Amino acid sequence: MFKREDKGKKINRWLVAVLCVLVVVPLIWFSYVKLEGEKPVIDMKGVPGVVPANFGIAGSVTDQKSGIARLWITLLQNGRETVLADEIFPAKGFLKKGGIFRAPISLTVDAKKLNISDGPAKLRVAAWDHSWRDWWRGNQAYIEKEIVFDTRPPVLSVLTTQHIAAQGGSGLVIYKLSEPCLESGVRLGE
Repeated sequence: MFKREDKGKKINRWLVAVLCVLVVVPLIWFSYVKLEGEKPVIDMKGVPGVVPANFGIAGSVTDQKSGIARLWITLLQNGRETVLADEIFPAKGFLKKGGIFRAPISLTVDAKKLNISDGPAKLRVAAWDHSWRDWWRGNQAYIEKEIVFDTRPPVLSVLTTQHIAAQGGSGLVIYKLSEPCLESGVRLGE
């Protein structure tokens, strides 16, 4: 006639449902929040290819999901690495996101003080977030820019021996520069 459902089967279904809620829901939250895979974004503004002895680096690092954990900036020249910045940003708590979601970059590089010579170098910037990916190391963003230090001004050599110029007229001077320049010329008077 009527089939009675066993009490044991009812309890088992209820227990499975509770275990799913207690285990599966936190696992989904954990994988979505703590194991997020979005790398931080490094924005470097206007670092030229050729830089003088003193130049500035400006920009920012952002990570909207888990927050910034570390920012590292170095110069590499002739196998020698010079650390310009190495900042660590602590998280708010074990299960919470990081406390810093945007970090400005503002540095002044003094080649003489850092004992950097003329020639090519690499500006390297890396940032990590508070994600638990990669065995708790977080997602990493990395950029590298080739730059050339040019700390010596160009040398001007005058090639002509006679300089004839008349008031209200024109003149001619032939000169040579020791290196290519963006702009050069001769200016007379004020």
